[in-house]
Amino acid sequence: MIKLMNEYLSNWFQIYFREKQLGEETWTFLIDGESHKLSTSSIQAFICSNLDVRLQMEIKKQLVYLDYYNQDIQDYLRYLAKSILDIKLHHTTEVGNKR
Repeated sequence: MIKLMNEYLSNWFQIYFREKQLGEETWTFLIDGESHKLSTSSIQAFICSNLDVRLQMEIKKQLVYLDYYNQDIQDYLRYLAKSILDIKLHHTTEVGNKR
């Protein structure tokens, strides 16, 4: 059941992003003194394939809300990019410290 939901949401995101025709943006974040870059397309791909269903549902809910109120989707993707980068970098650091 979870696999079906994940496939449904991945398809929903792909269609949503394709219909929105968002331009490609690349954001640079300075985290722990290092520069990291993420693009709109990399965040979209991450949302479609690397998140569990619960997080995908929350992101979908927020995108629908922003779309309904005609808000900028790119601002939200930038926020997600920073959050995802923070999580990935700190998770990697924690795993590295346990060895």
